[in-house]
Amino acid sequence: MKYKCDCCNKEINIFPSELKYKKHIFCSKLCKNKYHSLHMNGLLNPNYNSIINICNICGKEFTTTNSRLLLGKGKYCSKKCYHKSISIRNTKEKHPNWKGGITPIIKLFRASREYKNWRLCVFKKDNFKCCACGDNSGGNLHAHHINFLSTLISQYTPKTLQDFLNNPLFLDVSNGITLCETCHYNLHYGDHYE
Repeated sequence: MKYKCDCCNKEINIFPSELKYKKHIFCSKLCKNKYHSLHMNGLLNPNYNSIINICNICGKEFTTTNSRLLLGKGKYCSKKCYHKSISIRNTKEKHPNWKGGITPIIKLFRASREYKNWRLCVFKKDNFKCCACGDNSGGNLHAHHINFLSTLISQYTPKTLQDFLNNPLFLDVSNGITLCETCHYNLHYGDHYE
C-alpha cells in the first residue's frame, strides 16, 4: 500500500496493518525525529501538562509537570536552589547521622585549616622526606609531633577547638617532624614503647 510520509510527504510502501497501530508513518528515523521535534515539543506534546509552581527556596515562579510533582520532584526552579535545599535539610540535627555534636575534639582539631597548614609547613621544613629513612613517596608521609600530641593534650586539657588553636604549642612547626607511615608506626608501636 502507498502512503505519504507525515514529515516530508515522500511516497513509501507500508503494510495496511501499520495504519491500525501507528498514529504517524515516516519514511526514516530522521523524518520521525524531525516531526517530533516540531510537533511534540513542550506545550504541543499531548502528554505535557504544565503547572506553574513556586520554588521552595527563592519563591520564584517556574513551570513543571504533573508527573514530576507526583514523583516528588519539581519543587525547585534550578539546581542551585535544589542544592541549597539539601544543605538546609541536612544540617546538624536534621541530618540522619547527627548524634548531638559528639565529634571528638581531636578530630575537629585535625580537620581544622590551621592543623592542615601546620602539616604542610612541617613537610616543607623537611623537604617532603621522611626524617628517619628518607622516603619521599606521595601520600605516605605523616607530620608527627615531637612532643607527642597526647602528652600536650594531657598537660593542657583543651576543651574546645579554640583551646587547641589558641595554644601555640599545638601548632609549633619546630615541634613537628616528617615521617613515613612505616617509621611513624614504629615510633608509636615498635620497640620504642615495648
